Amino acid sequence: MTALPQQTFDVSYMASLARQTGQSRFRLRDEAGNEHVIRELVSGVGGEGPCAYSFGENPEHKNHLLWRCSAQIIDEIAYLYPPDDIIEDTYEIAQELPESHWRMCAAINAEKFRFRNERTGELIMVEGIKGWVNANWLDQGSHLFHDGRAVIDTEGYARTLA
Repeated sequence: MTALPQQTFDVSYMASLARQTGQSRFRLRDEAGNEHVIRELVSGVGGEGPCAYSFGENPEHKNHLLWRCSAQIIDEIAYLYPPDDIIEDTYEIAQELPESHWRMCAAINAEKFRFRNERTGELIMVEGIKGWVNANWLDQGSHLFHDGRAVIDTEGYARTLA
C-alpha cells in the first residue's frame, strides 16, 4: 500500500471520462507543484459536512472545476478533508434552492456547468460552482455530487453551502 501524508492540495477536476481507462480524471496539485492523478475521491469525513472548497472554473484548464482541500492519497484514492486556509468571497443571492442531492458536471459544448437537482430532475446551467462541497462520487462516472443547500448568485454561479 502506497500512502502519502495528509497535505493541502488544489484539485483540478474535469468532468469527463478518460477514453482509454473509462475513469474520471482527478488531478491533485500539492503546494510544491507536484501533480497526482488519482482514480477516486472519497470524503474523509464520512460523507458528512464539507470536505473541499470550490473556486469555480480552473483558469488554467477549461471545463475543470478548481477545488482546494486537505487530502491523503492512498493507492490512487484521495481522502478529502476541509482545508483551513479558505477566505470566502461575498456574493448576493439571486435564487434560493432547496436542500437536495445536486449533480455537478461540465457542459462542455455550452462552456458552462450543469447543476442538477437529482430529486426533482431540475437542471440549471451555471457559470461555475463555488462554495463548500461534501463531494460524493457515486456514479463512478464523470459526475460529482453535493448533498445539501445551495443558491444561485447574481453572477450566475451555483453556491454550495456547508
